[in-house]
Amino acid sequence: MAPFEALYGRRCISPIGWFKVGEAAVVGPDLVFDTLEKVHKVAYELELPSDLASVHPLFHVSLLKKCIGDPTFVVPVEGVDIQNSLSYEEIPVEILDYQTRRLRNKEVPLVNVLWRNYSIEGATWEAKANMQTKYPHLFFTNLGSAQATLMPKLHCSRFLLLLASLLVISGTSTSLSNDRREVIKANHGVVATDDGRCSRIGRDVLREGGHAVDAAVAAALCLGVVSPASSGIGGGAFMLIGSADGKAQAFDMRETAPRQASKNMYAGNAAQKASGVLSIAVPGEIAGLYKAWKQYGKLPWRRLVRPAAHLAHSGFKISPYLHMQMVRSESGIMADKGLNDLFTSNGSLLRIGDMCYNKQLGKTLRAVSAYGMRPFYNGSIGVKLIKDIRKSGGILTMKDLQQYQVRVREPIIADVMGFKIIGMPPPSAGGAAMVLILNILAQYGFPMEGPSSLLIHRQSEALKHAFAVRMNLGDPDFVNVKNVVNDMLSTDFAKQLKKTIYDNMTFNPNHYGGKWNQINDHGTSHMSIVDSERNAVSMTSTINGYFGANYLSSSTGIVLNNEMDDFSIPAKHSGNVAPPAPANFIHPGKRPLSSMTPTIVFKDGQLRSVVGASGGAMIIAGATEVFLNHFARGMDPFSSIMAPRYYHQLIPNVLQYENWTVVTGDHIEAPANIRAALQKKGHVLQRIAGGTICQFVVQQFKSSKSGELIATMPKILCSLTSLELLRKSVEEMLQLSVAISRVNDLIFFSILNLRSRCSDSQPYLDISVHYHQQQCVVLKTHGIDSCWKLLGSVVLKPHDIDVCWFLQSLAAASPMLESHLLSSYFDLQRSSKC
Repeated sequence: MAPFEALYGRRCISPIGWFKVGEAAVVGPDLVFDTLEKVHKVAYELELPSDLASVHPLFHVSLLKKCIGDPTFVVPVEGVDIQNSLSYEEIPVEILDYQTRRLRNKEVPLVNVLWRNYSIEGATWEAKANMQTKYPHLFFTNLGSAQATLMPKLHCSRFLLLLASLLVISGTSTSLSNDRREVIKANHGVVATDDGRCSRIGRDVLREGGHAVDAAVAAALCLGVVSPASSGIGGGAFMLIGSADGKAQAFDMRETAPRQASKNMYAGNAAQKASGVLSIAVPGEIAGLYKAWKQYGKLPWRRLVRPAAHLAHSGFKISPYLHMQMVRSESGIMADKGLNDLFTSNGSLLRIGDMCYNKQLGKTLRAVSAYGMRPFYNGSIGVKLIKDIRKSGGILTMKDLQQYQVRVREPIIADVMGFKIIGMPPPSAGGAAMVLILNILAQYGFPMEGPSSLLIHRQSEALKHAFAVRMNLGDPDFVNVKNVVNDMLSTDFAKQLKKTIYDNMTFNPNHYGGKWNQINDHGTSHMSIVDSERNAVSMTSTINGYFGANYLSSSTGIVLNNEMDDFSIPAKHSGNVAPPAPANFIHPGKRPLSSMTPTIVFKDGQLRSVVGASGGAMIIAGATEVFLNHFARGMDPFSSIMAPRYYHQLIPNVLQYENWTVVTGDHIEAPANIRAALQKKGHVLQRIAGGTICQFVVQQFKSSKSGELIATMPKILCSLTSLELLRKSVEEMLQLSVAISRVNDLIFFSILNLRSRCSDSQPYLDISVHYHQQQCVVLKTHGIDSCWKLLGSVVLKPHDIDVCWFLQSLAAASPMLESHLLSSYFDLQRSSKC
């Protein structure tokens, strides 16, 4: 009552106001809100000890004159998220547990059912027979997990998630080669992200009837939790949305420079531009996700945010890729208290497989779940965030958050090589640059033919031209980039540039007309999503460098970006060094230039592909090469991903090529004869570890049939021994994400990186998926052959898999199994075999 008492000057008998006993007064909603508007202007919330903070908020008003001018002490009223057309019907979500209640004359099987009514959840024990009759789908999707204790743990971990991912999709599964790859086809939808846990969350959203944007929101928030070194709500993103009718929109949720920023703010201390609180730009991801959901979303906002909030609060395992990022950023983690508290234990970095708990981020996401974007940009979360940043010497203010706006822009659209390319407009340079490269290469004929070294040479030269033009781009709200973009999309402009390319030699940067020095933007995270209606989302998010500014807000759990490093700054230059680009200079409210290249491809009015990549300035080359490999060179999707990639950024004048991946050590290297041919043309070569990580989804058409989504995944790789993962459980191995290895650049739905225990010679278990004319599951175990009809064919070998476990796994994997398959399982369960 403290703020109310101070407001009215006497003790209140009601929080609405001071009334006399027996006095008649109107105390409706208007009076309540009017009163709250008065109170929040004069009260600020006290920080309480953690053991008291959850009891009740405490306000203080006695220092009114001192605090009223400081916006960080003002706690605005948070709006209520009102959703129309809500019903009171409780929906069963999943089976949590099984038990049998023993009565005098019989035993009654019971199941513990989780029910949901939008924001309210609860569990009750119900008779299993009744639930099976009314809600049979619950038992198809939960049988495996509920009965896991009956099966060997190794077997459950190894296959349950794999089969669930393969079979839940309506379509056939095809393996083109037993010793090379798996190609998976389906007709429902795709969620391809950098982490399998987030792919599963996105998949579940699609299974509940969500739009591709719904899945993108849930998956993006998940990535911010389990992959905090690459993206998160402390950063920004570009989201490209392609509707099934061919229309498209570009959501620009890129970070902006603070109001107190200036182009000379780093004079004399350029290091502050790359790390620390002065490198933080105004985050935009939450605002952008919320705006896209408001326009396209089908499922409740709370439903989309809840999985990420749960992961943050309940903990997640450190993946090998995140651990690699932690090792590379160890000094920054150790120097920042927030990061240190989160990612270390007893003075050492957490290890692969260790649990990480970001409970403050969990609280933040719960508030976002309940109230949308308001708490972040005009509420308690924003107040805490700004207070942390200001206390550490930063320049962000509440006004920066309150004035942030998502830009909904017209995307880049161009017809190239017979395809309709839809890309992100500036401040992304990726869309226009990709079109320019493709237009130049189209002048040589389509499909692309010739020796590999010549094709790579031409591609490298086109890249140089694109990067020469790129630095003339900037935030279109501050710089007129219309003419530059028109040139980059022009076929005539591409023809002129093609005339400057020679097949037998390369040149120094001046030949390509580059006037400005290049910025080297850093790490990102990409996702490619298609839903059942063929709505597509290509989204790339970022906090820039590993762990952004190397700063975590302790009161909110948010890792902040260092996007100010993506701006150009005035600097002295000599004849050998190009000057910085004025179009990308810092200005309050301005967005920095980016290389993120989310792309959607149509042909003849039909969706053909969703592609994008993570990898900083290399993204443009990576996404373009994958597109060319498949659509111009005729490679299958897997080969398009697996081919070694080549990168050139004009300055420095070096052609980089991949020769091994960062985490698994898979050897992907340009052949020696190609390297020799490129060097003969004058290229300075440099090998690099890793490069870009692409999410590539392709829709293929056969005659008049509806489209099939096709994706590839690799066979088991024993190179994991280099990570000493042999001692890890298969369950942990399944959590390896697409970001770890080039062979996993393409995920189909939530298919994770398939790994098995490896010996020095052969995998313990070999899995292949291939089309079978009879469309049945073939299971060979102990000499017994059995066949059940299914939408695809799965062959397991060696033939020593327990038949009961396999049937149980299948029953848990898909609601589309034929009823007699489930009956077969129950028959076996009752038999002595099980």
